Amino acid sequence: MQNNIQKLYVTNFLTGFVFWYGIEKLFMRSIGIGAVGIAVNAIVYVLVSTIFNIPTGILADKWNRKYTLMIGIVALGLSSFIMGHSHGLSTYLFATAIWGLYVVFTSGTYQAMTYDSLAELDRENEYVKQQGRSYGMFLVGVSLSSVIGGYIASRYGYRSAYLLTIIPCILNLVVLASMHEPSFHKDTEGTKLWQHVKKTAKLVTGQQLLFYLAIMFVAATLLNSSQNEYSGLYFIALGFGAIGNGWANAGKWLFSSFGQFLSNRLGKLTKYLIPTFFIVFMIFTLYRSSLGLIFFYLATFLQSIIATNIEGVIQHNTPSSIRATTLSLLGFVCSVILIPTYIAFGYIAKHNVFNAYSFIGIIGLVFMVVWLLRPKEVKKHKLYSITEPANIS
Repeated sequence: MQNNIQKLYVTNFLTGFVFWYGIEKLFMRSIGIGAVGIAVNAIVYVLVSTIFNIPTGILADKWNRKYTLMIGIVALGLSSFIMGHSHGLSTYLFATAIWGLYVVFTSGTYQAMTYDSLAELDRENEYVKQQGRSYGMFLVGVSLSSVIGGYIASRYGYRSAYLLTIIPCILNLVVLASMHEPSFHKDTEGTKLWQHVKKTAKLVTGQQLLFYLAIMFVAATLLNSSQNEYSGLYFIALGFGAIGNGWANAGKWLFSSFGQFLSNRLGKLTKYLIPTFFIVFMIFTLYRSSLGLIFFYLATFLQSIIATNIEGVIQHNTPSSIRATTLSLLGFVCSVILIPTYIAFGYIAKHNVFNAYSFIGIIGLVFMVVWLLRPKEVKKHKLYSITEPANIS
């Protein structure tokens, strides 16, 4: 089981090697896809997430975490191949739908695999540290691949970056196949699907702490998703080309990885970092020059710390039988919110990308107010200690 933790580092690192992340928007523009098309592409991804987030979480809980991850990596390789052969919006949208399946098959499943592997070793209290390191390895992989992808695109063309992504996907499948499937969650096999979802929703809404943490998790994901999905447009607006986009995108993932690696050490500050994150995000949206990158990167750094520590509390207070489903349910809620948000973002970005980000920043400030007005009982929780009871009714 200890080997599982080490292999999770490796598979997360390989999952990050997607060479087209840094140049995607440039490639889409090169085949005639404008700002509206880019927004539609984002909405297609969100729709897939909305439809399949909960079913794939249930699949990971009721069937097999390892095989669920392998299906996700196959989807990543297939979508990269189709994107690399796209010549217009329709084909690219189809590939994005498949890429969305990669995200929902792996999101929540990696975390549940990590927690259950630690649980079999009686080391659940290490979750924030191990998950931070594991996801940090993913972000390091994304950082490296973004830089490499920028140079590949500049020298060999955009399509090469997409097609070469298939190689780390194959290596990843080999690593995943060698992993041990935790048996910790096997007590769920007799549960009906609807009861599974109902049990998960009741858990999250039935406790004040988990409810407010779920809101903040969704909020942080919402803002960070806009950075991940539309950062290419932001970098283009700043005047960056293929190589510049690669380096700028690498910086985003690198700062996020720093947050992951430091999440355990800085966890004590989580309750204070949550409002700070929303303020920093808003500040970045007000700059119309490269100076804004400082706050852009700082926001990704803070979001990593917040999301990992909130997730640690949620994981510790969630039964293994619905662990992946819980995170998938939160992902579903986020996707529902993202659909109208992305539509509005795309419409505003058509005229001005900076204004579109300011719109997202204002939404963040609303969530900040919700957090500041949380009940006193929730304010008492330290957030960083996953052994602290969350049973606040």
